[in-house]
Amino acid sequence: MNSQISIQTALCLPSPDIEALIQGRMIVAMPRTFINPGKLFALYPSNTLINVPLEKYYRSNVLQTAKKQLGEFGSETVLIKAWAKCELCQVINDSESLNVLSQLTVWTEEALQENLKKRGNIFLAYLRVYRLPQPVEMPVSPSPKFIPLKQT
Repeated sequence: MNSQISIQTALCLPSPDIEALIQGRMIVAMPRTFINPGKLFALYPSNTLINVPLEKYYRSNVLQTAKKQLGEFGSETVLIKAWAKCELCQVINDSESLNVLSQLTVWTEEALQENLKKRGNIFLAYLRVYRLPQPVEMPVSPSPKFIPLKQT
């Protein structure tokens, strides 16, 4: 059975996070806004971490992949390689669970603490990720959240 899915928006996430999702290293993302369960969207790689020391942000077992992903980031276009469905989104607003969360994801506890301090809470979206049959090329967008797609 061949069924088509129409996706009109893309969620901007750091490109190393998207690669970790595609590789199955984690099933959660840290979007900047709450995502309603059931929402479908493309995963748009961003270079928002370009000026962040990656050693403080990512655990040692994914540092090489993170550096490679940010090194491949284009200046004018990005490749969207996957789409996702949000299965659950929860808000974390205390630092007690960040140590455990760090052990289950690619992020360091320090990065999680920093995000919590900056934003006041962390949105944790549980995603079911699917590879696209062909990557979709898009112009670079400065938006840190959702962006509209020109082609569905």
